[in-house]
Amino acid sequence: MRRLIARARKAVAGGHTIVIFPEGTRTVPGARRPYQPGVAALYAQLDLPVVPVALNSGRHWRRRGFLKRPGTIVLEYLPPIPPGLDREAFTATLEARIEDAVARLDKDVSPVDSKEPERAATG
Repeated sequence: MRRLIARARKAVAGGHTIVIFPEGTRTVPGARRPYQPGVAALYAQLDLPVVPVALNSGRHWRRRGFLKRPGTIVLEYLPPIPPGLDREAFTATLEARIEDAVARLDKDVSPVDSKEPERAATG
């Protein structure tokens, strides 16, 4: 964790943006994975606003999957979370904003995008 924070400080000092998946991996829309502690540690240590992002890429590119399914990936920037919240409040706010937006994106998916690819029957 110390190395993560040190590298993040260096990146921010160099004018770079940090992108982190708070769950640590892609997830299928509707699936829930715990938010990892690294995002809260970065938030607390860097004292910067966090801009949550919702996306539905897990629908087309599964976790641990190499195959990418056709479809449209939608990405939505959400309102920034200002610095200064305690760890619990930050994590709850981040998770609520992302999960609510991902659920909304999932409802907005067209029927073509939501179809599972056909699988060949094997004998």
